[in-house]
Amino acid sequence: MNKNLNSYYFLFFLTIFLIVLILIANYKTYQNENIDIQLIKSYPWEERSSYLKQFELYSKLSNKPYLDDNDLPLLDELISISEKIKDFRTLRFSLNLKYRFLIDQLILLSDSKYINIILKSLDFKSKVGLFFLTENQKIIETFTPEELEKFNHILELINQDENR
Repeated sequence: MNKNLNSYYFLFFLTIFLIVLILIANYKTYQNENIDIQLIKSYPWEERSSYLKQFELYSKLSNKPYLDDNDLPLLDELISISEKIKDFRTLRFSLNLKYRFLIDQLILLSDSKYINIILKSLDFKSKVGLFFLTENQKIIETFTPEELEKFNHILELINQDENR
């Protein structure tokens, strides 16, 4: 009987020792040095969901080779969430992505066959801005003689600035 009792004690303490060993091993693997997880834990509960939504939107948009019109609301949402939680790195990324998307859309627009119809309703400043953004020569063809004279004057001023 004493032999059985000793074996029970041995198995009991061995089990307790293994449980403690497993807890120590799991605690060391759980301690993560990832800053994002520590950052999420530092936020109040309401902001944690915003951060997770931001991370989801960021991963969707950053892995896309090109953006389309359906991505613009996602991009706007990412910008607003980044502003809310003051994550300036993601905010800078999303603003840059939106800027590149809008410039690409302007370039596509300026290459369309309906550009002459669109340009007739634009004022001179918008036409010049669109030209400098897209460098499409079709825009210059839509200038009136007065606008062409103003545009040449602008180009002269720019060239003077470059020669200094």
